[in-house]
Amino acid sequence: MVYVSPYRNSKVCPIHFAPLRDSGDWHTLRCPRGHAVDRDAAAVLNMLWKTTPTGWVKGVWWDLRDVKRRLERERGLVPKELAKRKNPLVPWPVVRAVWTSLTRLKAGDKWPAVLARASPTTPAGGADEGGARAPPRGAGHLPSGRRSVKVCWPHNLSMGTCCCMADTTIEEVAARRVFTGRGDPTIEVEVLTAAGFGRAAAPAGASKSRHEVAFLPEGGIDAALSAFERLVAPELAGIDAAEQYAVDGKLEEVDGTGRFEKIGGAVAVATSMAAARAAANTLGIPLFLHLGGAAARTLPLPLGNTIGGGKHSRGLGPDLQEFLAIPLNPPDAAAAVSTNLEVHRRALKYIAKVDPHFTGGKNDEGAWTPRISTETALRILREAADEVSRETGVEIGLGVDAAASSLWDGARYVYRNEGRERTPREQLEYMAKLLDEFGLVLLEDPFHEDDFQSFAELTDRYRDRLIVGDDLYATNAARIEQGGRMRATTAVLIKPDQTGTLTRAAEAVRTARRYGMKIVASHRSGDTEYDTLAHVAVALGAEVIKTGIVGGERTAKLNELMRIGEYLGKWGRMASIK
Repeated sequence: MVYVSPYRNSKVCPIHFAPLRDSGDWHTLRCPRGHAVDRDAAAVLNMLWKTTPTGWVKGVWWDLRDVKRRLERERGLVPKELAKRKNPLVPWPVVRAVWTSLTRLKAGDKWPAVLARASPTTPAGGADEGGARAPPRGAGHLPSGRRSVKVCWPHNLSMGTCCCMADTTIEEVAARRVFTGRGDPTIEVEVLTAAGFGRAAAPAGASKSRHEVAFLPEGGIDAALSAFERLVAPELAGIDAAEQYAVDGKLEEVDGTGRFEKIGGAVAVATSMAAARAAANTLGIPLFLHLGGAAARTLPLPLGNTIGGGKHSRGLGPDLQEFLAIPLNPPDAAAAVSTNLEVHRRALKYIAKVDPHFTGGKNDEGAWTPRISTETALRILREAADEVSRETGVEIGLGVDAAASSLWDGARYVYRNEGRERTPREQLEYMAKLLDEFGLVLLEDPFHEDDFQSFAELTDRYRDRLIVGDDLYATNAARIEQGGRMRATTAVLIKPDQTGTLTRAAEAVRTARRYGMKIVASHRSGDTEYDTLAHVAVALGAEVIKTGIVGGERTAKLNELMRIGEYLGKWGRMASIK
């Protein structure tokens, strides 16, 4: 299969974002994955349609009127029924027809008239610039007075300003101390390329697995900033930000500990995400397309935290940490988000009936924190969800994050607000009871972070539910491999900050997919105002995204998810967990 690169310099594979190599034929380069990228065809397609940098053959959003006008003029290729629609994805049959047309044009040495705008200074071979083959001699010249101007002939723009000539090389990086939504200090990193900019900050969790990377080095935030200046900044200059694996590999190399104990996981993940954002910004494409490629179009179902307890509520609510709602069949991202928000609003009414003295307190993630039992919280959540479902027609599932590691004292699970303790066997039966009685579709961390066996036993009973590992896996590919072999869970929580880089997070996802696990992309309780998670979730093909419910750092992700849905239009699709 031949793919067409949208970039005239063809530095990066448009599908895998791997560096392209010379294949022996000067105008055809080869991706490490094995397919060919034809620079000639890329240039001609650009000339015909004047694509934006997102103009990839298998995932292209062109202005339909422009496509129709150009294609009808050249070959009459746009069907009448297609011309009636607004901004659709140009279907593969049309692209295939144009490809055939271009092949014939090249074979007959008949170049489109638009090539007459090409600069005579364009190299005849084009190989030095990585560009497409220059037009045949006599095809045309620049208008008088512009002969000495170097022009990008696919787009007829000056060299250095055209989008296809974007330079993604990192020129400068900087780091600073900022604060999470909970008020905890964290690291923010800025990455500047020759033509773009990216910024990101590391989130911070309250309930952490001991298998996560070290959030900060010994010495805290000041030591992390010092390590960035001494170790990271000098090494990143000159690296191509579009090569995510190179940026992340360099971070691992300069740290050298495996757990980022020297530079800190906060520095690592903030730098990794900032570099990705800088590359996407430089190339002029959305972050999810840069990370996930042209095939990324599945929108995850949002998981809304309605009632909170555990560490996130400082022990003021139920013993279990989160009581969650998830729309199962929303028509689009906006409907999914509004459904969760409405369940959250309605829950307050039912909480007030149980506890008239409740003053409306919320936890770090915006969930209500009443002093009620686990069973009462689930009954309230079910009543609110049923009411919203009847009104909207959207089926709503219930979920629980037990965060059982925070209950485990080494021998038993201690439920302080309920005033009781449970053995591992009693904990398993209690989790099974909640799954049955309330019809939970999702149960996260029902056991402590090293109890693979109990996870496997519960999952064996409920393979039709999402039994999710968070602290169990800590976004660590090796632990996910172990869980996969034991069939310990049906889903895995992915938090890039737990593992330190986007490349490691992607590796964790690939490992989980090999064992048929579904992906839940997740925030942290101490999160930031950045919307990066929404793009990462779509890029990774996650079925679920967990963002909390209300508050600026929560709705930033949800609002961006809706924007991505709007960008994808009818070609986007909502994920399914059924």
